[in-house]
Amino acid sequence: MYSKLLKTMKKIFLLSAISLAILTSCTKETSDNVNQDKIWTEYQLIYNDNTHITSVKAIFKFSNALGTLLELKSPAYVLFNSDTLNYNPVGGWYEKEYTTFVNSGTFKYKDLDNNVFTNSVVLADTIGFPTSGLDTIVKSVPLQITWLGSPVKAKETISAWVNSNVTGDSRLKSTSTIGNTSLIFGTNDLAQLGVGPYGTILMERLYSSDQVNGTSAGGVINLKYIPKNRTSIVVIP
Repeated sequence: MYSKLLKTMKKIFLLSAISLAILTSCTKETSDNVNQDKIWTEYQLIYNDNTHITSVKAIFKFSNALGTLLELKSPAYVLFNSDTLNYNPVGGWYEKEYTTFVNSGTFKYKDLDNNVFTNSVVLADTIGFPTSGLDTIVKSVPLQITWLGSPVKAKETISAWVNSNVTGDSRLKSTSTIGNTSLIFGTNDLAQLGVGPYGTILMERLYSSDQVNGTSAGGVINLKYIPKNRTSIVVIP
C-alpha cells in the first residue's frame, strides 16, 4: 500500500514540477510597467477530495495566456471572498488554500487605474467513481468508467488517468462531448499496465470559460473538481 501511494504521489509531483518549470521559465514583470488594459487574467477554483483542500489562484499576464507573468504593484490587489490572495514568487501567481470544500466565491481585482473587476464563480458539478465495478481491470477487455454525476455540459472536460506500477504506463482519456456519461480505455491503453494490485485511476471535472469580467485582454476562469482516487485495483492479463 505504501509503495503504491508513494508511486502515485511521485507522478503527481512530477506533473506539478513540469507545470512549475513551464511557469517559472517565463519572464516576470511588475504590473506598473504595462498598460493596465492589457492585463490578461486567469482565475482558478479547485477542490481535491483526496486532500479535502480547496485551492484558489489568480494569475496575471501581459496581453494573453502566453504573455509575461505579472506581479501586482500596490495599490493593485486581488481578493477571493474578501480574503487576500498571497503572491507566490516562485510560481508567479496569487493563491490561498482552504481546508474545507469551498464551492463558490467572488474574485475581486483592482488595477492601478482604479478599475475594479469582479467575477463570481460556482463549482456546480461534482464527479465521482462508481461504488462498484472497478475492483479489477482485465487488460484484454476495454475498461468503461461511467462516473457518478451529471453528463458533460457545455465548456466542460472530464478526464481520467489509469496507471499501475510500470514506469510510463499512465494513460489519459478525456471527453468534452456534451451529454457523455463515461470514458472508455481500449485494450491498447490497458496493455501498458503492469499486473498486480497496483491499479490506480484518477479523474477530474474541469469547467473552463473565457467569459471573464476584465480588461480588453480577456482571460479565463477554470473550475475543477477532483474526486478521491480509486486505488489498489487488481490488474490481470
